[in-house]
Amino acid sequence: MTNINTSPSKIQSSQITAAKNNKITKEKASPREVEHQADAESIPNINISGRALMLSRLFNQNNENTEIPVETNTTDSAITGSKSIVHWLTNEDRTTLEKAYEYANANGIDLRYVDDLASDMAMYRYTKSVTRGDIYDLEGHKVTFDFTDADRNIADRIKNSAAANETRIDRRFLEWVLDSSKPNHAVKFEFLELMVHELPANEAKSNTYSGEDFKSYIGGPNEIVTRVSTEVNTYYTSFKPDYVSINGVGRWLTDSKDGGTEKEQNTTINNLLKQQETQAMTLLQYLISENQNNKHTKT
Repeated sequence: MTNINTSPSKIQSSQITAAKNNKITKEKASPREVEHQADAESIPNINISGRALMLSRLFNQNNENTEIPVETNTTDSAITGSKSIVHWLTNEDRTTLEKAYEYANANGIDLRYVDDLASDMAMYRYTKSVTRGDIYDLEGHKVTFDFTDADRNIADRIKNSAAANETRIDRRFLEWVLDSSKPNHAVKFEFLELMVHELPANEAKSNTYSGEDFKSYIGGPNEIVTRVSTEVNTYYTSFKPDYVSINGVGRWLTDSKDGGTEKEQNTTINNLLKQQETQAMTLLQYLISENQNNKHTKT
């Protein structure tokens, strides 16, 4: 997953502090009335723009006028660098996420759901030029992945909906994230379905959703189904190393090039270890002897 800042924005924190410091209490109000008034005023209705939320949570920037260049370099040097993958989000992606953060904030949705959507969108931009080949285990069995039945039902529902052709979310990204052959997605499909319907490209839809289903964040990896074929591809089992080390203990797996057997090679290794141990003990004895000689010399 990506370096996504899920902490509340500093803008929001400062506004909450200001709201708390500007509480107005009625004269001669009862203690219970003052308590209820304080509770209501301690949670003010703060209007923060979607752009401010997007910049703060994804790029750790609190200046709404900040312009962050879109990274387009996909060379090895860029991929192995320290730059977060959110820099690969296009300007269109960032505008979409601004709308998503604004919608979530207005409807009481935990903003971490939008963070997860941003993570998947950034991963799509970051890796879309990479073609992944087939995966095999150490025994040559082909390994494939799939959605759970629940995720597959939602994915099919999204792909077949009229909203999928009208949403501002990139259709190519939807095809990528809804591809069951690579089911490692961060966003919950239930939330993705909501965004597909609630973020139309024409801005004509009114926000009527209550946000109840996503007020509390349920994180963690999404479940996937792993399948292993019964057939064996011998190409992936033909290579065997001559020597392996397990927990620091090395051994030869095949006959050596000079004709020695595995047993002989193991004997040779053991002899070398014993020789090193003997040399270490000899060095230790020498140091002890020198130390004693130095003491006698000083006296």
